[in-house]
Amino acid sequence: MVCGNDNTVYTLIAEPRNIPAQTIELASRKKDIQKTISLFEGLAFEKKIILLIQSAYKDNVADNFTVKAVNQPLDIFRNMDVLFSRQVVADGEGLALNEYILSMKPTSDNSSLPLDEKFFLVPEITQKPVGIALEHMTLTMGQTSRLFIVEKHTD
Repeated sequence: MVCGNDNTVYTLIAEPRNIPAQTIELASRKKDIQKTISLFEGLAFEKKIILLIQSAYKDNVADNFTVKAVNQPLDIFRNMDVLFSRQVVADGEGLALNEYILSMKPTSDNSSLPLDEKFFLVPEITQKPVGIALEHMTLTMGQTSRLFIVEKHTD
């Protein structure tokens, strides 16, 4: 099937079945990828990572990035709850940002917990990290902190 102004070709594999009719939207990510590439064009690799973390921190994620809500709790630490909140993918750049929400477990004996980025370099959280940032360096009871990890991502 050929669609759109740029004559994009899509392959459809369909089997006849007795089901209600469905509308399927075919869309190309080509324009989003081009916007992402132009946004990062000329920037050093470290600056790309900083830009991605800043946009997620400020909740000002570019429209051409793919944002996926995850909301998956991870039981990794004894005194801390970790919630994998969302993933922001910079399509065409090979980078993905994973955002986590950190909080003290109600059963924790401590009223505060000092944080360090290296605590989160564990295989349950990240496999190919290239950047990491914490919102707060100390976690206190009743407070949350955000953790941002930028990883290499295959498109």
